[in-house]
Amino acid sequence: MGSSIVIPGREDHAEQLKGRLRPKDHLEVLWATGQKPDDVLAESWRTSHLRWAIINEGRVLGIFGLGRAEGVGVPWLLGSPELDQYGFAFARQSLHYLRIMLDVCPFLINHVWSGNDTSIKWLKWCGFEFGELVAHGPAREPFYPFSMRRALDV
Repeated sequence: MGSSIVIPGREDHAEQLKGRLRPKDHLEVLWATGQKPDDVLAESWRTSHLRWAIINEGRVLGIFGLGRAEGVGVPWLLGSPELDQYGFAFARQSLHYLRIMLDVCPFLINHVWSGNDTSIKWLKWCGFEFGELVAHGPAREPFYPFSMRRALDV
C-alpha cells in the first residue's frame, strides 16, 4: 500500500467521494446544515476558494479546502473511512496547506461536531484553538468552534 498524496482538487474528486464519507463526517454535515451530505459536499467544493484532494493509488480518500464567509476563511475537510489509515502521514502534509490557507485568510474559523473525535484530534494537532461547546446548525447538536490566526511577521 503506497502513501497518500495531496494534489490540487478537481470536481471529479468530490464526485468520487459521494456516498463514501466517514460516518462521523456524514453526521456532522447533516447536523450542521440539515441537508444531504452529498449535496453539501458538492456545494462546499464548488464554492471554495482553495481545494485539494487526498489520493492513494488513484482513489480519493478525502477532500479539503478553504471557503470564505464575511472576511474570514472557513477551512473544511471531509474524508472516507480509508483516510483514517493515513492519518499521521496526512496530518504532517496538512500543515503545509494550512499555511497556504492562512496566507489567503489570516483568520480561520469553523465548527466541528463534538462527537467527531478523529477530526477534533487532527484539528488540535494542527494547532487550532477551541471554544466552548455551542448548539449549532438546525439540529442544535453540540459543536466546538475552532479557530486560528496567522502569526504576525516581526
